[in-house]
Amino acid sequence: MLVFRDSTKRKKAEEKLKQAKDELKKSEERYQDLYENAPDMFLSVDAKTTNIVKCNQTVATNLGYTKKEIIGRHIFEMYHPDCMEDVKKAFQSFRETGEIHNAELQVKRKDGTKIDVILNVSSILDEQGNILHSRSIWRDITIRKRAENAQRESEERFRTLFEMSRDAIMFASIDGRILNVNQAFLDMLNYTKNEIQACNFQDFTPKKWEAMENKIIENQILKRGYSDVYEKEYIQKDGTIIPIEIRTGLLRAEAGNPGQMFGVVRDISERKQTEEELRRRENLAVLGQLAAGVGHELRNPLAAIKTAVYFLKMILEESEEEVQKSLDVLENEVAISTKIISSLLDFARPKPLKQRKIDVNEVIQTTLSHITAPEMIKVVTQLDETVPFILADLDQLTQVFGNIISNAIQAMPEGGQLFIKSEVSSLQGADISFADSGVGIPQETMEKIFEPLFTTKAKGIGLGLAVAKTLVEGHGGRIEVESKVGKGSTFTVRLPCSRTE
Repeated sequence: MLVFRDSTKRKKAEEKLKQAKDELKKSEERYQDLYENAPDMFLSVDAKTTNIVKCNQTVATNLGYTKKEIIGRHIFEMYHPDCMEDVKKAFQSFRETGEIHNAELQVKRKDGTKIDVILNVSSILDEQGNILHSRSIWRDITIRKRAENAQRESEERFRTLFEMSRDAIMFASIDGRILNVNQAFLDMLNYTKNEIQACNFQDFTPKKWEAMENKIIENQILKRGYSDVYEKEYIQKDGTIIPIEIRTGLLRAEAGNPGQMFGVVRDISERKQTEEELRRRENLAVLGQLAAGVGHELRNPLAAIKTAVYFLKMILEESEEEVQKSLDVLENEVAISTKIISSLLDFARPKPLKQRKIDVNEVIQTTLSHITAPEMIKVVTQLDETVPFILADLDQLTQVFGNIISNAIQAMPEGGQLFIKSEVSSLQGADISFADSGVGIPQETMEKIFEPLFTTKAKGIGLGLAVAKTLVEGHGGRIEVESKVGKGSTFTVRLPCSRTE
């Protein structure tokens, strides 16, 4: 008896099963390929022994091992000694929580070099919730760390240059708020960091520069990203105005919009003073040549007039009183003109110094004895006997003191007090101050009082202080002045001590 069974369905089922097995195999192969060649490094670690039981090919390739050399190793052996303390902390956290998130560590290559990685760990549990093994993922962040380190080093270099720069550097928002400044900027304006960061840059810029600077911001900085070097002024914390030069740049935000402005600022007070001194010396040279020529041409006629007056007085000895008064006036004017010419020549061609040891207190007393002060002016002296001798030209020093005292007397037309003081300077030299209670000197005039031919008086040609300054500087000293309108002025002559003592 023959039995026939239809196997079509079974055949189809077998074929489907085979196809499913093939697909599963291919899927497993794809998964294995992805696992083995993933950019991240995968490991499985036995919970009891903490040995590696499985890893992908990426681990072996990146660390320079074969997989056989890795399997069975203790997981701690794979970390670089430099980060071992952090590794122990991370795995202690794993024992407590069963996971690690984004721990930054270093793994060790076979050649001893290290790779920066981020570690993430999850755990596989048994039915009782105990950890069987862990699944670890190392992500290579070497490139990122290099970039971070490079950026950090760059920022550190910038910060060092920023703080150590002799030029003042300022960062400000587009609306002018101060964001950051370096120490040189604080030193220049005498502010603290907190004080300056509460300011707008216009707070320490005189109003007269505002329109000019707004044009520079609009036409240069915002258009091309930086300005030309330009000059303006800043106001220090105490109100003092100083000249500065500045170049400003623009930092753009990510979208390309203006983000911040920065300025590199330099205090040019010394340069301006040097330029002014050079201009003054050039003017003095020209004036000196002119004064020498004029003085020479006028001295002979004045000498002739003086001689003529002398003989006229002899001849007209018993003439009318008006004639005698006229001759006296003429003689007096000749004397004044001669003195002016002598001042011009002293200024134009200072005589060589005839230095010797001099007691400045004696010079002060001698000078005062030659000057008659009006009765309504009281002269008070306070002379320090410990002031050292100085090397000086007696005639020139007498002329300096005489010029300053005469100026002080003229500054007190309604009377007052002239206080003259000598004392030992901080450099063991001599400081001599002449303080009057006169009308004082306006601020706008202070910068000009030592310029030749500058005067605010009806009489005189403005050479007294200019000559005094030239002679004092010839002795290696200097003259300083302080004054308040309506309160008076103080001129201080500072002279070095004798070097032969």
